[in-house]
Amino acid sequence: MSEADYSNIRQILGSLIGKTLVDITQHDKDEFAETGSFIQFHFDNGGYVKVPIGDDGFHHNCEEEKADG
Repeated sequence: MSEADYSNIRQILGSLIGKTLVDITQHDKDEFAETGSFIQFHFDNGGYVKVPIGDDGFHHNCEEEKADG
């Protein structure tokens, strides 16, 4: 891995700093059958953090246009 490939958590999720957590959801029965188990944190700027329950890490949608409103 090169230095260019490295990023820190603030580069990835920095747009959520100071935002309000508005909901926490999880997979439903159909999603569980298709994708497995996860939890998802929803923020007031439209961003979310989706955390698979397993070895997969997490997914996010913290692009700049969502962070800006």
